[in-house]
Amino acid sequence: MAATVSALAQHERAWKVRLAIVVAGLFLASLTVGMVGFAIRRTSDSWHGYFAFGTTASASTLVLGLVAVLLVPPAVRRVVGHWSAIRLPGDAGLGCRVCGGPLPVLVAPVLRCDYCAANNLASAGVMQKVAVSAKQAEQRVLAVAERKQRGDELAASALRAFPAVVALAWFAGGAASGSVVFTIAHEVEIWPDSDQRFALTRTGPSEVCLAAMEVDGEKVQLFLGSQRQQSLSRADLARYTAAPPIAAAALEGRQTTRGRIVSVYRPLNHLGMHRGRVEGGTEIYFPNPLGAGEEICLTDVAAGSGPTLER
Repeated sequence: MAATVSALAQHERAWKVRLAIVVAGLFLASLTVGMVGFAIRRTSDSWHGYFAFGTTASASTLVLGLVAVLLVPPAVRRVVGHWSAIRLPGDAGLGCRVCGGPLPVLVAPVLRCDYCAANNLASAGVMQKVAVSAKQAEQRVLAVAERKQRGDELAASALRAFPAVVALAWFAGGAASGSVVFTIAHEVEIWPDSDQRFALTRTGPSEVCLAAMEVDGEKVQLFLGSQRQQSLSRADLARYTAAPPIAAAALEGRQTTRGRIVSVYRPLNHLGMHRGRVEGGTEIYFPNPLGAGEEICLTDVAAGSGPTLER
């Protein structure tokens, strides 16, 4: 027990350094995971799990680190104070914390009392820590009750193991949040992406269908449904479309061959995919830049004249 508490007192600075390294390492790791999740939010169904893990684990790591910095040093001083030798009034030497008897005049981190065989912490660093930080009333206490010894031992061991606790809480909190988000994400619907545009392309003499657009400089990639895509130039795009491109939100209220669209949204677990509902509650899947979705054609847009995209 004396060795455990002595090590705790002597290596408090090293403990703080280890804690700082653990907190910084876990925070950067979880932040990276969260950023990766956010970066793949349009292309991966599992992005929200990574994002939830990263954000929750980052927050829990910082909170636990702050709690440790604020609460652990006082706890260390209390435990060390219980086990430190005492200074007796009018006596130049040190006294035993249990019986008050004079301790051997030696320079050692731990001194054993010749009268009761109790171990006393007596290193200069420990005594200075107690003198500066402990209350005067605690310095005058001659003994620590036997029933407190086991509690002090557990406290000292727990304090030394706190960096491992931070790591465990980091993983557990992140894993729990990721699991919860995975469970509920399939039911969560959010607003349409304001950047997504759909081209109103002529796919037949009197047929206008939606094509998700992906613009790269002067080239435009059109996605009209599962496994159907075509590359055009910006100039050619105007020739093959019946009207200017529209945003995803503007599809609400449009008439399709499946019925009138009453709502447009994105599922949280797949932000790159837009879905809609038509009158009657049927769900439709708009084409998307990942090459998936259904072929959705509008009946309230005149095809006009011009070339049509080959099927």
